[in-house]
Amino acid sequence: MGDRVIVHTIDGDGHRVALVPLGRTGEKGTAVVREDDLALLESLGLSMRWNRNRGTGVVVAPAGGSSGGSVQVSRVLLDLGPGENVRYVNGDPTDLRRQNLDINPEGYAIRRDRDFLTPKEKRKAWGPAIQHDYL
Repeated sequence: MGDRVIVHTIDGDGHRVALVPLGRTGEKGTAVVREDDLALLESLGLSMRWNRNRGTGVVVAPAGGSSGGSVQVSRVLLDLGPGENVRYVNGDPTDLRRQNLDINPEGYAIRRDRDFLTPKEKRKAWGPAIQHDYL
């Protein structure tokens, strides 16, 4: 298994963004998120080993204590709780920039995904290190 590389670049609106590989080798594409939001997610303890849910296509990250073993990255970013879901404005669940994330207050979620995060310093290291490439 090779290193995962998060590529930092500028989007079409002039904002600094990160392209996070999905799947073990990026075979499931990339998710785009603002750099400051990526830093927030990492500081909360979210793993940077992201994947896509087979059924829904949403971006997920491993979280040991959660049912199913993962949390939705967009729910963690927006700090959504029970009954709140994310609607992707442009229809692309890999676009995690805030302008694409809309809160549906009448959703079916039953938990707050942030409750299942483990701070980075308390997690066991797994797999090769995540690399960051700045363009």
